[in-house]
Amino acid sequence: MLASLTLPVWLLLLAPVQAEPQTLRIGTGDWAPYVDQQRADGGALARLVSAVFAEAGYRVEYIFHPWD
Repeated sequence: MLASLTLPVWLLLLAPVQAEPQTLRIGTGDWAPYVDQQRADGGALARLVSAVFAEAGYRVEYIFHPWD
């Protein structure tokens, strides 16, 4: 019984701790006003996607490509 209670505690203590969020790179093209590389926040959709992934512990980096 004691071993079954202490094992989860040891697993939590020995688990690696992420000091910095992982980076997720998303390739996209300009689609103003939703995704716009000229805006500091990246546009409305980029801001929303970044906020959702930030809640999960990810940092989003957008890579813009031409549409053609």
